[in-house]
Amino acid sequence: MNTRVQSLQLTFLRYCKKQKVSVGVGYKSFATGETAFVNPDRRFSTASVFKVFVLIDLYRRFFEGRLNPDSRLALKDTDRSVGSGVLQYVGAGAGLRLRDYARLMMIISDNTAADVLFDHLGRASVADTISWLGLKNTQVGSSCKDLLAGSYTRKEAAHIAELLGLSSKGNDNRLYTSQIRENIHRLSGVHTAKELELLNAIDDEHGRPLTTKGEENGDFTSPRDLVETFTKIHQERALGRFTDEVMDIMAACETGRSRIRKGIPKKQVLAHKTGTMKGTVNDAGIVMDGQASYVLAVLVNDIPTSSPGGYEAKGERIIAEVSAAAWRARKPGAR
Repeated sequence: MNTRVQSLQLTFLRYCKKQKVSVGVGYKSFATGETAFVNPDRRFSTASVFKVFVLIDLYRRFFEGRLNPDSRLALKDTDRSVGSGVLQYVGAGAGLRLRDYARLMMIISDNTAADVLFDHLGRASVADTISWLGLKNTQVGSSCKDLLAGSYTRKEAAHIAELLGLSSKGNDNRLYTSQIRENIHRLSGVHTAKELELLNAIDDEHGRPLTTKGEENGDFTSPRDLVETFTKIHQERALGRFTDEVMDIMAACETGRSRIRKGIPKKQVLAHKTGTMKGTVNDAGIVMDGQASYVLAVLVNDIPTSSPGGYEAKGERIIAEVSAAAWRARKPGAR
C-alpha cells in the first residue's frame, strides 16, 4: 500500500472512530487497485441502496436475453408504495418499460418502481445475482412495502390500521405488519388533511425505518461487498453491452446532494445510489475521474434521532467529510 492510501486509511479510521455511530467505509482506486476500509465486512442496513442489486439483477437478465428491456408492465393499484417517488400518484394501467421502471427507481429512488421490479424479478433471482457477484455479506429480502410495514411501533401501527379501516383491537405487531403490508398501497396518492396528519411519520426514501440487520428477510450489505459490486460492474463490465446504460442511470441519480457529491467538485460525474431511513444514511458509487476513478461506499447506521440538526444531517456530514478525504487522495498532487 502506497503512502497516500495508507494515509487515507488512517484518516478514515480516526475520523469514523470519533463519530459515536456505526460507520462503514469502502474505497478502491481503479488506478492502483488499492483499497481502504473501515468495518469492511460488518453488515449495515441498506435502506434504498438495496435498489442497486435490483438494478444489477434486472440488467443481468437483459444481458442474458431472459428479459426484454422494452417490455412493458402495467401498473396496478396494489403495486403502489408510499415514500419517495411519483408512481404512487399515477393511474392504474399505465404501461412503463422495464428500463423506465429502473430509471425511476434509481434516479429519484421511486419506491413503487422498485417494488414493481422486485416483484417481477423475484427474491430468488436477486439472491442469485448477489451470489453471482460473489458477495458474502449482502442480502435483499425486503421490498419497500416490507420495510414500511414492519417499521411502525404498536401505537403508530394502530393509527395506520385506523386510517386503513382495519381492526386494531387486540392485534399484535406481527398481525399489524401483515395487515398493513397487504393494504399499504392504499396509503399512496393524495390525502386529506386528517389522513396526512396520521401519515406524518412517513418520510425520507422509505418512510419510518426498519432495522434490518439480522432479520431473516432484511436488507443488508457491507462496505467490501459494495466495493466489489461496483468494481465488477464498471471495471470488469460484467453486464456487457448494458454496462454503460447502468452507469448512465446511476450517474443521473438526483438524491443525496449533501453526501458524496458534496465532497467532490460540482461538475464531477458521480454514479451512485443513496439510502435513507430513520437512523440510517448511506451513499455508494463511483467517482468518475478517468484513470483516477474510484469506488466509495459510506454506510452510517444507528444515528441518534436527537443528533443536532437531526439524524440525516449528521449522517450526511459524515459522508461528505469521508468523500472529501477520498477526493484529496485520488492521485498525486490532487487538491
